[in-house]
Amino acid sequence: MKAIIAGKEISISLYQTATAEDLMRVLPTGLDFHAFAHEYRAMGRHALNVAHVPMTSKLAKNSLYYDDRLEALCLMKDDVDITPEKRTCLARLSAEDVASLDGLEQFYVYLDNDKE
Repeated sequence: MKAIIAGKEISISLYQTATAEDLMRVLPTGLDFHAFAHEYRAMGRHALNVAHVPMTSKLAKNSLYYDDRLEALCLMKDDVDITPEKRTCLARLSAEDVASLDGLEQFYVYLDNDKE
C-alpha cells in the first residue's frame, strides 16, 4: 500500500489478514488523523472484517491498528496496553517514516493500492 502521510510518500506492507484485505478493497481513500492520548486516530468510512484475525491489547509504537469498535484506523505514538479492549494490527511502520508526526495535532493521509 502506498501512503502519503503529512505530505511524505511511504510504502506500507500490510500484514496478510482479512482486515487488511478489506482495507485494500476500499482504497484509494483520504483520512484525517487526529491526536489522542497515545495515538493518532482516523474514523473510517467502512467497517472492516475482523473475523478470525489476531487481536491484541498490547499496542506497539509506530504500528497501524484497526479498532472495530470505533471503525477507526489508529497509528500508535507510544506502546500502550488497552486491556480489556483489543485491536488488530495492520502494519508496522518505521520510526523514520513517522518521526515527522511528533507533536502534530492532526494530519492528512492518502492511502492507495500501489498494485497495478
